[in-house]
Amino acid sequence: MPLTLDFIRDPGCSGDAFNRFCKNAQTNEVLYYCEANDSKLEIHRGDKYGPLIADTRSCPSSPGATDIRVLAAGNRNAHCHHDEDTRRTHFVKNGRKFSWKNRTQLVDDTGAVVAQMQSNSDPEDRRAGRLVINTEQDSKSLLDPIVMTALMVQERSEEDRSWF
Repeated sequence: MPLTLDFIRDPGCSGDAFNRFCKNAQTNEVLYYCEANDSKLEIHRGDKYGPLIADTRSCPSSPGATDIRVLAAGNRNAHCHHDEDTRRTHFVKNGRKFSWKNRTQLVDDTGAVVAQMQSNSDPEDRRAGRLVINTEQDSKSLLDPIVMTALMVQERSEEDRSWF
């Protein structure tokens, strides 16, 4: 059975339009929180007060690209990357390559669909989108990088549509 996660916008009291949390659609448990500050992201496990597990920074080797710096133990060998010019987001985990195709499908290096994302572009609707992760034996170890890159894809997509 696939794992279904909902992305919910969390505007907060200061109008943080791009903040969002990720919850399990079946249990309503909040699994991740993404804070957006000045085009940088901080990803927490659990709610916004949970431990910081990743943040973003400019890629030192590719101008115009963003790296997700993974801080969570057990996932530090995942390299997550977003290229601003091509709008491609990808990561490598345990020697396998994964990339987001058209911002809607995460595929592995064999072309198999690992996850699918539906985004909601209506800024008035708090539900920002849904991520469905196909279950496989190592999906638990892939959960963090899948969600981290999905949050990056969604964040950059919404920034592209914003007025500022």
